[in-house]
Amino acid sequence: MAMKSTVLVDFPSSVNPEVNELIVRNARSIILPAKKVFVQPGDLVDSIYYIHAGRTRHYMINSDGIEKISYILNNGWFLREGVFVKPNEKVIAERYSITEIPTVLYSISNNCYNKLLHYPEFSNELLRSSTRKNDLLRRELESIVFDTAKDRLLKLLASSAKLKEIIDMYWHRLRISYSHQDIAAILGVNRVTVSRIISTSIKNGELRTVNATIQIHTDVIARMLLDEKG
Repeated sequence: MAMKSTVLVDFPSSVNPEVNELIVRNARSIILPAKKVFVQPGDLVDSIYYIHAGRTRHYMINSDGIEKISYILNNGWFLREGVFVKPNEKVIAERYSITEIPTVLYSISNNCYNKLLHYPEFSNELLRSSTRKNDLLRRELESIVFDTAKDRLLKLLASSAKLKEIIDMYWHRLRISYSHQDIAAILGVNRVTVSRIISTSIKNGELRTVNATIQIHTDVIARMLLDEKG
């Protein structure tokens, strides 16, 4: 049996109020408009970013110009958590980071970082953020190795479903309105492949479109996600 994994690219808000207050009191705020690239490959990384409010997308582009999304982060998540692990080594960015909506970041410098480390709750939040993203990358690698493109697509949509909201007894809307190009960038396939898989899945009754938005059948969610817990 193939190993299963959940493709979760969009990290929901996960704010620890106590840590949030610590960072707001001690770090420097940066207010950015929507669609602002604030980190590019090759940039020197000299601080940790904390997302106080907003939404950021982090991606790479290969030599053919194809975009691959690594993850999307919301309130309460950190960027570049390990930048100060080896303080004498320079850290160079490998991904683009862009705001999807107006966003407030807090920049945590080395001095600020050393100050905040005296608070165990801050260290725990850094570890949670880093571990969760590393777990995503491991699971995604497993998915690429063991799963078909269709399974990966359905897992992505299933992980984005509004599980508490059921329509017509069997259907769930998505928390995120993905375009075909968005899905292609997340999965690392071309848009034509995404369109073909979605078309086939609609014919099979796994997906449907209502007012040009995708909905997913509850049985698919059970197959893609709930069975992994067994």
